[in-house]
Amino acid sequence: MTSHRLSGQALLEMALVAPILVTLLIGFFSVGQILLAHYALRDMAYAGARVAAFTAGDANATRQFVTQMAQQHGMPVTFFNVKASVRCLRNNRPIHDRCRRFDDLHVDVIGDVEIVTIGLLPFRPIIRLETTVQTIVERDQP
Repeated sequence: MTSHRLSGQALLEMALVAPILVTLLIGFFSVGQILLAHYALRDMAYAGARVAAFTAGDANATRQFVTQMAQQHGMPVTFFNVKASVRCLRNNRPIHDRCRRFDDLHVDVIGDVEIVTIGLLPFRPIIRLETTVQTIVERDQP
């Protein structure tokens, strides 16, 4: 008689604890995906800043390169609506003409990421991530 009571008690405890454990597991998985997506976006921003530094702040070349990287990044997350902008600063003031060598260069990358859950949730959350990289222009535009 006591073994049936103990097994019933263990089953009840498992039924109470299992949903909490599954929720924690899904949460850890989702946070891991968000960190991976932020790392990939930061990597895109660094690569875009490198392109911008060598093209004297050419915004079109930087946008094209970052968009191409978002499509071919090889990470298990889906990026869409990736946008990159380039700002040149000289003496902490924005420059509206061409960037020159040793000007400060800021590359902002913003992208939406679809977080894939394990399949237990009926929706897929979309998170907007953004990052900024600062560097200097390495050569003048010809």
